[in-house]
Amino acid sequence: MVNAIGKVYLGGLIDEDAQYTFNVAAGITAADVGKAVTIDSTAANTVKLASDGDQILGRLEVVEVRSLEGVNVATVSLKGGMVFTVTPDALAIGPDEIPAVGDYLLGGNTAGAAKGYVQKASTGNTVVTRWLVTEVLNSGAQVVAISL
Repeated sequence: MVNAIGKVYLGGLIDEDAQYTFNVAAGITAADVGKAVTIDSTAANTVKLASDGDQILGRLEVVEVRSLEGVNVATVSLKGGMVFTVTPDALAIGPDEIPAVGDYLLGGNTAGAAKGYVQKASTGNTVVTRWLVTEVLNSGAQVVAISL
């Protein structure tokens, strides 16, 4: 996508064919929309907010409380150009911890255990990651990443 001033911007390019419905782990609400999620291995077809070092599945787009059915479900974007929020702890530690263009992402959380953030994958990382940073926004507070 090219904006009005001719700058290429990949954030918000969503592949609608790659949006899937999942069950959500306890505690996920509409306030978590836009956060990074990962598979919750304790239940089938369920996502949870990404935590420190988790492989990122995608970004939470919609949370639905289906009270008549007794379930909570979410739409997750698995592909596209996504804007993710970088863990505030990375910003506090220093510039070496802020993801840069060309870095890969993993789940991140804050010292207070807030989840759903992203962080730069370290050089020795053994977790498979498929989200590549294409742009850094807001002095490193957010990044645009594409799924590979």
